[in-house]
Amino acid sequence: AEASADPNLDTEPVSTAQLHFFCASGHPLAAMRAPTIEDLLAFPWVGPTAPARMGAAMPRREGPFGTFDLISDRFMPRITVETFTAARDIVASGVGIGATTAHQIRREIEAGELVLLPVVVPWFRLNYGFITRSNRTKSPAATVFMDMMREIERETAAPV
Repeated sequence: AEASADPNLDTEPVSTAQLHFFCASGHPLAAMRAPTIEDLLAFPWVGPTAPARMGAAMPRREGPFGTFDLISDRFMPRITVETFTAARDIVASGVGIGATTAHQIRREIEAGELVLLPVVVPWFRLNYGFITRSNRTKSPAATVFMDMMREIERETAAPV
């Protein structure tokens, strides 16, 4: 949404997916039968910054989960990292909770290291796509990559 408002950028949505909260199997939230979003707010969240659209559904106060940066209008998890791998590893150590699409941690769930928490909030979605500069020709490599990603998404979304 932020990039699509910039007249210097072209955006192409590719896919969207529900995000799920997860934690280490030994984390206190893993033992709760029906945790709520309020329960999750009592623990450090681990991940990258998130866009302003989260602001409509999240408390705009500082807490163990993180805070909103009023200047950038972005959510800042208590433990801010730049990669999913870093977030997953920190969460696996038992320090906090993270967010993911279910397939990203399938192996760790099967191994009993991580658990998905049964808290689903409709607004918590991963939206991704391509952002390019307006009025610029894409490189041949970028065009091939974009075509490959579109095909992967079509195959993933196709009924089995």
